[in-house]
Amino acid sequence: MSFQSENRNITQKNDLLANKKIVWTLISLAVIWISTIIVSLFSPDLISGSQQEHLPLVGWTAWIWALLATAIVIRMVRERINYQLHYILSVSIIAIWIGVMLVSVFASPFVTGSDPTSLPIASIGAPLIGSLFTVMVWFLAKPPSN
Repeated sequence: MSFQSENRNITQKNDLLANKKIVWTLISLAVIWISTIIVSLFSPDLISGSQQEHLPLVGWTAWIWALLATAIVIRMVRERINYQLHYILSVSIIAIWIGVMLVSVFASPFVTGSDPTSLPIASIGAPLIGSLFTVMVWFLAKPPSN
């Protein structure tokens, strides 16, 4: 009886840790996509030409980089890593994408020319850098393959 009870406790503990991994993964994915939506809505537009046409370039490109980060987070779940490392990875990814959101929304665009062309270089580059940092975090924590 003692062996079965101990085995059941270990199984329950493993299930609890698996559920915590899923929760942190879902939080990471939610932060990635909420920050992408905020970036798409509130980032400065590319403004060019004598008519000052507005082009929401950041809103068009941020989704691509969020998809890459989402694929990495989902792949991270499939890796056999312990709960503490998974927690650290999730918090790192959350911090990266909050930083992406802040840089994209609050960075001032580069203005040039007599017909002022406004280029939101930081806003365009932040989601790209965020997805690259997400990949880098995953590669640094990835267990070595046999």
